[in-house]
Amino acid sequence: MRYQFDFSIIHVKLSELLAGAITTLEVSVLAIVFGFLLGLSLAFLRATRITALRWLVATYVELIRNTPFLVQLFVVYFVLPYAGIKMDPFLAGVIALSLNCGGYAAEIIRAGIESIHEGQIDAGRALGMKYLQVFRYVIFKPAMTTMFPALSSLFITLMLGSSILSAISTPELTSVAYNITAYYYRHFEVFFFISGVYLAFSLLFSLVFRYIEVRFLRDEGPRTPRAILAYILTDTLVEKAHI
Repeated sequence: MRYQFDFSIIHVKLSELLAGAITTLEVSVLAIVFGFLLGLSLAFLRATRITALRWLVATYVELIRNTPFLVQLFVVYFVLPYAGIKMDPFLAGVIALSLNCGGYAAEIIRAGIESIHEGQIDAGRALGMKYLQVFRYVIFKPAMTTMFPALSSLFITLMLGSSILSAISTPELTSVAYNITAYYYRHFEVFFFISGVYLAFSLLFSLVFRYIEVRFLRDEGPRTPRAILAYILTDTLVEKAHI
């Protein structure tokens, strides 16, 4: 018996799939923002002179990095209610992804900050810069330039990992696909389609992060949106040609 492909199911359920795709973007963007802020906070707490605080942050980072995300998700959604903390699947997904992202981002940010030589900080202070000016111009921007590619990869991985939220019925793209295939049994067509959607999202995120890098983290280069996009596309084609 030969399988008969029928992609009409995509047209029939397109509105549901698009709603799931929008939820995936919402969850991912929120988790990226909160995860980055959490990682930034943890990185600075780990740099303090308070030993207990440093150990506490280090324990959290190691716990996040050495346990499966699915387990972390189940703890947030199924275990916390026993402590009186109940939340819907969307909020639980955002919190779990943010906590996971923060643990990984903390190490990336810490490495970026530690890459700044203390002599540069002393030079900034010698020039009469205030603490916030030293942090902004001497520490944060150079460190961000160094660690931004790693953070970009982490954020894209987070977006792809949001598919695991289907395990708690968060109405994101993969969860919607499961529901459709459970009723219509068109697994190949539906999952082939959502694979293309995830690929498109990955390319979109890559483009956005590259735009941010060129526009805000480089002292030289194009500054208008059109010139930046042209530069990114040209640079990407050159990299592909070398490969």
